[in-house]
Amino acid sequence: MQEVFLIAGEASGDALGAALIPALEAQAPGPVRFVGVGGPQMAAAGMEVLLRAEDLSVMGLLEILPEIPRLWKIMKGLKGEILRRRPAVLVTIDFPDFNILLGASLRKAKPRIPHIHYVAPTVWAWRPGRARYISRFLDGIACLLPFEPPYFEEHGLPATFVGHPAFSAPAASGPAFRAAHTIPEGPQVLGLLFGSRSGEVRRCGRALVEAAVFLREQISDLHILAPTLPQVEYEVLSCLAEAGLDATVTADPAARWGSFAAMDAAVAVSGTVGLELAAAGVPHLVAYKASPLTAFIARRLARVQHVHLANLILGRAVVPELLQKDCEGEAIAKAAGPLLTDPAAREAQKAAFADLRRACAVPDDPAALAARFVWERVGA
Repeated sequence: MQEVFLIAGEASGDALGAALIPALEAQAPGPVRFVGVGGPQMAAAGMEVLLRAEDLSVMGLLEILPEIPRLWKIMKGLKGEILRRRPAVLVTIDFPDFNILLGASLRKAKPRIPHIHYVAPTVWAWRPGRARYISRFLDGIACLLPFEPPYFEEHGLPATFVGHPAFSAPAASGPAFRAAHTIPEGPQVLGLLFGSRSGEVRRCGRALVEAAVFLREQISDLHILAPTLPQVEYEVLSCLAEAGLDATVTADPAARWGSFAAMDAAVAVSGTVGLELAAAGVPHLVAYKASPLTAFIARRLARVQHVHLANLILGRAVVPELLQKDCEGEAIAKAAGPLLTDPAAREAQKAAFADLRRACAVPDDPAALAARFVWERVGA
């Protein structure tokens, strides 16, 4: 029986891996089993989890420094496990710095273990030299965004656009979600999305909650909906409780798209969820606050004007971005207000999101396309 070793280091990678596993199994040339690093969704999809994804997840240039010894030890252990198992293929999912270093350390293994990376590192945003570097040891890279493959093909690395799973999510019913969570039909619903990491909730959560308080002063019956993830549910509940803000909170990943369909507008910590909200057609803004040193280094290295993927793909500022000093309650409330009260502002975003869906369309399910690419490269 062939073995596929997968590594996902955060919640978004866990979701991608959970969709990829059955697609790989369906297209495999024979019986296959899955082992590696992942979260609860990959485990539910049938992977034997050797290490939890949350044990790897760290965000920020400064924040990662004290974690380096621990992560180095984990990487060394994973390298040994991969070499011992000799899987048919190693599939690393996002989490680029860790996975790229691991891949580089395995490149001299004899016989070679095919290595496919799923989710391209953002070489178009910063550190473009990574494209040349990873072309030395990767066997292929599956990209989520339509403009990414040429950055890697230029260096001889096979790359393909498989599409972003946000644009193939199943249709969800907002009224059904509201009914299931006893949310009244009449009031507007504001989504608050706090991020997938504890550090993001700590740095940005208070600003989101303060913004919601400001907005409720203007719209008295505004209902607050906070879909989150199990690993940060406690922090989100604590953040809401400290401000005395009542809200509907759900940590069920299966309810995520239903919660989006129930929202009239949203305020989100910048990340994958921004593109998910755009795909769902939810008017929104994103906010983010990193440590001062991380923000300084990012500004020096960044080669793009926007952080939201919708703004990058469309080439214009469709979704407001409130970063660093602008990530505070009153400023967020001022920017979010029109998304609830101004029909023209709401429709402008929705029209742009329709353009975005057309730009990101693919002929098949992204996981199926990624699985096909993996097996093609293994057989190449």
